[in-house]
Amino acid sequence: MEETLVRVHPLLLGFSVAFLLEGKDGPILVDAGLAGSERLLWAQMRARGFAPQDLRLVVLTHAHIDHCGCLPAVLRESRAPLAAHPLAASRLQGGPALLPEGRGLWGRTMAASFRLFRPWLSTPRLEIALPLEDGAELEGWGLPAQVLYTPGHTADSLSLLLEDGTALVGDLVVGPGRWARPQPYFIEDEEALAASIARLREKGPRRLYAAHWLHPLRLKGT
Repeated sequence: MEETLVRVHPLLLGFSVAFLLEGKDGPILVDAGLAGSERLLWAQMRARGFAPQDLRLVVLTHAHIDHCGCLPAVLRESRAPLAAHPLAASRLQGGPALLPEGRGLWGRTMAASFRLFRPWLSTPRLEIALPLEDGAELEGWGLPAQVLYTPGHTADSLSLLLEDGTALVGDLVVGPGRWARPQPYFIEDEEALAASIARLREKGPRRLYAAHWLHPLRLKGT
């Protein structure tokens, strides 16, 4: 069967990157940035010829505030349903933001910076309209993609593997060079992270898009 090519548009939202996927039935958004990022998001979507109401689906890779903070505004404006791993539901109950412990100098520095802003940071209360279990297919939404459950960074982390070998992996890996390396700074479960990387490698992705880099990365061994 001939591969269906999906155009991937990285959208820089200040601290993080969201991804607009051009599916055959309309665009799908992966992640949404910190609260207040919606204006940047809409401007970049419109520059690519899309309005907020064109969104078919919003996929959350995991429920950290730099990925879900502006989801209330995005879902309200677009009226698109939210898709996420079922374990994200317990993290999308509102209240103070859940801030991970940082590892290494850079990780501890980033964690300390987030703690300074914690009084102004909160996790939104959201309902997951489409729970995405491991192995779920998104063909019904016009996207030739399979859901991979890839915990480690967080327990609710998921990745999308497109038919053409492109993988959107949230914070499973980091850059900034050509080669991806496993998330070193914020890890909830080291064994799960290693298993998720190994499983992704077995899938042989051609390129990875991670949540804080605009350019695609390569995973060694693929």
